[in-house]
Amino acid sequence: LGVNTQEIVNFELDDNATYGDDPIPLEANSTSGLAVQYVSSNSAILEVNGSSLVIRGTGSATISAQQPGNVNYDVAPELNATVTILPAPLQVAAADASKIFGEAIPTLSYDLEGFVNDENASVLGAAPMIQTNAIQTSPAGNYPITVFGGTADHYLFDYHSATLTITEAAS
Repeated sequence: LGVNTQEIVNFELDDNATYGDDPIPLEANSTSGLAVQYVSSNSAILEVNGSSLVIRGTGSATISAQQPGNVNYDVAPELNATVTILPAPLQVAAADASKIFGEAIPTLSYDLEGFVNDENASVLGAAPMIQTNAIQTSPAGNYPITVFGGTADHYLFDYHSATLTITEAAS
């Protein structure tokens, strides 16, 4: 083994990031000037790609900075940092609707905004549901339209209600 000691310096990573964020730069150095190598404890969450970490999922992964040494330098003590990748916010917004008293409840709808990494509703584990407490014979007035119950591995749902307006029939 080598005859000189070395350390890894300037190994700093943010404790957390959000799914869909840009790759996280890896910038540690060794006091010997030898290249630092990186290993992820879970490449399904954080994948080492050259000098950056590509976010692949949500959860936590430990990133190890290593320098194995050479004929002139001993192995550097390994440094570790745990990074937590938070779910991306997904806005689920119900759309306002209206009907005339006595008509059937119209088809209720919502919009999804906030998908990242060119993803779309196909990544949902379960699509959100939408409902109102109004019925066909509910009197004129405003009734809440609510959305709830969606699931997706890498998203945190943020639900926004809307209003169903029922008006009197023209006489």
